[in-house]
Amino acid sequence: MQITIFGAGAIGNYIGLQCHKSGHAVTFKGSDRVVRAIEKNGFSFAYPDDQTEHYPPGTLTFTTDSKLATETADLLIIAVKSLLTDTIINELQPHLNTNTVLLTLQNGVSNGPRLKEAFPGNTVLSGMVTFNVVELNDHTFRLSTSGEIYLEQHVAIDLQTLFCDSELIAISKGNITGVLWSKLLLNLINPLNALSGQPLKTCLEDRSFRKLWCRCMREGLEVLKAAGIQTEKVTPLPTHFLPFMIGLPNAIYLRMAQNMTDMDPTAKSSMAQDFEKGKQTEIDYLSGEIISLGKQLGVPTPTNQQVYNTIKKLEQTGLEKRSDAYSTLLAQY
Repeated sequence: MQITIFGAGAIGNYIGLQCHKSGHAVTFKGSDRVVRAIEKNGFSFAYPDDQTEHYPPGTLTFTTDSKLATETADLLIIAVKSLLTDTIINELQPHLNTNTVLLTLQNGVSNGPRLKEAFPGNTVLSGMVTFNVVELNDHTFRLSTSGEIYLEQHVAIDLQTLFCDSELIAISKGNITGVLWSKLLLNLINPLNALSGQPLKTCLEDRSFRKLWCRCMREGLEVLKAAGIQTEKVTPLPTHFLPFMIGLPNAIYLRMAQNMTDMDPTAKSSMAQDFEKGKQTEIDYLSGEIISLGKQLGVPTPTNQQVYNTIKKLEQTGLEKRSDAYSTLLAQY
């Protein structure tokens, strides 16, 4: 199969590499920065067991050319930030073949509908990942936590087999909307991790941090209940049970949740990485979605609103007062 990764960043590069290793023809469409670095230095990928694979320049197909990456693709996997979806739609419009299947693995819940509206002649599927990949530099990436790919079920397209053949753990789900919202609830950790300035592992071992995360999740669950959206199990525990477990005292939590804290001790959320690089974050597609749906339904979301406001303010002013802002949040909750 001819597979294109549209968004040669951390997640896209990991998935594309595994598909390449299983024999598929993979094209990575990336930014000038990443493509130039890989053309010069090659591509390296590291794993939690400290094994590193290196691919010399020219071994893998990286390009900045949207036409080259799009026209011959059987499957086009979109792995860019949600705030770039409209830009990607404009890039794809002139070149996309109606036989190409689109799969969005972006954060948030709105990308699938936006892509379906833009490309009514194509099959557009939604999915999400539970693993974390960090960018060590422009050409080196590292898998920091293991996990699965959840895929929207389709009667004629079996992406689950394709990914499992590529040694990725893939699970098909009928209620992909519930899956995406359940992942969004988990991803409410991302802005909190960005505000903390600390690795995820350190945050998860801090009950004060977890209690703040719990409040964000509980508000989200109330919004979803009012909306009639059924959550899905995307962790070993049912989604509605997670806030209770996460809020437990450390003596209990650290024993029960070893799988959640078993990660690269330096790993940070993608939002934390963007935040520290001065990039615009995906806060509108995480906390912002909870706030927006809550307003429509008359369900208050004060904790998510305060986190949202804090991130937005620091995006404008810089990280100088990040520590103070984070301490203020913890003190209130």
